[in-house]
Amino acid sequence: MQREKLVEKMLEEEKKLTICCLSDSARRLDTMKRVLLELEGGKVICILPNQLLVTDAKYIFINCIRPENAKGMDADQVIIDFREPMRSIANEILRMSCVPEQYQIIDDRELGF
Repeated sequence: MQREKLVEKMLEEEKKLTICCLSDSARRLDTMKRVLLELEGGKVICILPNQLLVTDAKYIFINCIRPENAKGMDADQVIIDFREPMRSIANEILRMSCVPEQYQIIDDRELGF
């Protein structure tokens, strides 16, 4: 618990991009996390069960088998597999995004998931 509080404090001190990874498949979320670990390489700060923190972003992994798991979440970008309900959930999560609209939703296939 102390580790999570420390991580949250670090995030408060410096605004980082928040990126949600949405899927209704736990296996697909694990694959996303593994690929992102490879892509981010030396920028990884901390790995938590449902989060990956890097120097300039915070990735949050949400299993949408129950759409309410994403309720109240805000993010700047989302990485999704283009199926419902992920698309609808992504639109709700992005309501406060600071990222230009054309870059808000990323198809996970573009990243090799």
